[in-house]
Amino acid sequence: MRGSEGILLVYDVTDRNSFESISSWMEQISQHADSSVNKILIGNKCDLEAQRAVSTEEGKKLAEKFGIPFAETSAQTNTNVDEAFMTLAEAVVKRKTEEAGALDYKAEKAETVKISSSDKAEDRKSTRLNSSHSK
Repeated sequence: MRGSEGILLVYDVTDRNSFESISSWMEQISQHADSSVNKILIGNKCDLEAQRAVSTEEGKKLAEKFGIPFAETSAQTNTNVDEAFMTLAEAVVKRKTEEAGALDYKAEKAETVKISSSDKAEDRKSTRLNSSHSK
C-alpha cells in the first residue's frame, strides 16, 4: 500500500462478510498507506438485486463515516465502473495538483527570501565599496 495514490475498497453487495471487512481494511490502510491517499468505497454486483445482503444506504453511511466517496457498480453490466474509477482518478489528480501548488508556493517563497537575502548582501557590499572610494 505504501506509495499508493488511490485505493478502491470493493465489497460484494451480496456478501455481508465482505462489507463487514471494510473497517478492518481501512485500519490496514491507515497503518500501511500514506495518510493522504485517496479512497473510494464501492459496492459491486448491484445488478444482483434479488441476492442483495447490503443496502445502498448502509454503503453510503459507511462511506460517510470514513469521509470517502461511495458508488455501487456492476462489473457484469458495466454499471458505474468507469464513473467509480474516474471519481478516484479525479480526486488523486486534484490532490496532487494542490500538493504541487503548495510546493511551488513554498519554493517561490523560499526563492523570494533567497533573493531578498542576496539583495541585502549586495547592498552591504556596495555600501562598503562606496565608503572605501569616498575616503
